[in-house]
Amino acid sequence: MIEHAIYISSINDLKLLTHKYKRIYFGAEFCSNLLPSIKDIKDVLNICNDKKLVFTLVLPWCHENNIDPVKRILKFLPPKTEVVYNDWGIWKIMEEDFKHKAFKYVLGRILSDTKNDPRALQLSDKKSIDFSKQCALNNDYFQKSIIEKGINQAELSNTFQGYNFSLQNNISTTIYYPYVFSSVTTFCLFKKDITIEYCGQTCINKYILCKLPKKELKTPMFIRGNYEFYKNSNLPSATNLSKWNTNRIVFMPKLTY
Repeated sequence: MIEHAIYISSINDLKLLTHKYKRIYFGAEFCSNLLPSIKDIKDVLNICNDKKLVFTLVLPWCHENNIDPVKRILKFLPPKTEVVYNDWGIWKIMEEDFKHKAFKYVLGRILSDTKNDPRALQLSDKKSIDFSKQCALNNDYFQKSIIEKGINQAELSNTFQGYNFSLQNNISTTIYYPYVFSSVTTFCLFKKDITIEYCGQTCINKYILCKLPKKELKTPMFIRGNYEFYKNSNLPSATNLSKWNTNRIVFMPKLTY
């Protein structure tokens, strides 16, 4: 049985919630300057309680200057909340400072280390195609390591090429669609001066649509802040979802943060 969830970064997008979704993903995945406010988290939690939905918080990889805001969020969260983390430092903070809250850890898309280049669709030789399907989960030692840390859920993008790992039975995966993040960096195209720490969050309602000649790139790219996406609306086959131990599909109605 596959669970269906919706992922939003703005509380204004709660209007997109339908009866199809049993879980709300809320938060920021790629930029710690876009962390949700505690008030917004509280409002989403209230919606989840009212509608009997499950709540998942998404946390990004984090600059040192944003660790304290993350700690305040973790302090506020109810015990046993599911948290998607994209920074091993944040996982360590949860383990050392918030162990008593018994959060359910989920390995984020960044840490799954998938090959997200949309040009994988244009590969022709078997060796390159096989390599493009690999990620951190192809490593048996990595699988053993996350299991030992109490992590049994890993997040993946709906890449064009799919995956070729073999999972241990106690690891399940989540597929995000239709937006596949292609790359993330410390550089933000939307800031006037890269050396200025202050962020005006000008990327929230904007993105850059990048189109190249189709012989170079067959799909448009969406650039927002410090990360890039492409779109793949075709969900994997039931056979592949079963092969990847997929038990959850997360729909992104809009570009998230």
